[in-house]
Amino acid sequence: MKALKGRGEPGASVFVHMPGVVAQWVGIDGAGNWSITLTRRKRQVPNVEIFQSKPGFPNSKTAIYSFNIGNGPVLIGTK
Repeated sequence: MKALKGRGEPGASVFVHMPGVVAQWVGIDGAGNWSITLTRRKRQVPNVEIFQSKPGFPNSKTAIYSFNIGNGPVLIGTK
């Protein structure tokens, strides 16, 4: 198992979506860190879509990453 981690606005949450694998909200700690444990190896997951949400603010754009290009993750787009 591998951890997928990132940074965000303290007190917010990120929604991590790997189609067909996981769709889960993850809390961001007071230092701005978040992480989720993957049950598959990173090269075995489809694209990963992540966006941030915080009460009273609009959601961020969704960032789309691929682990199947180069050493990944590689940002391949936003929506």
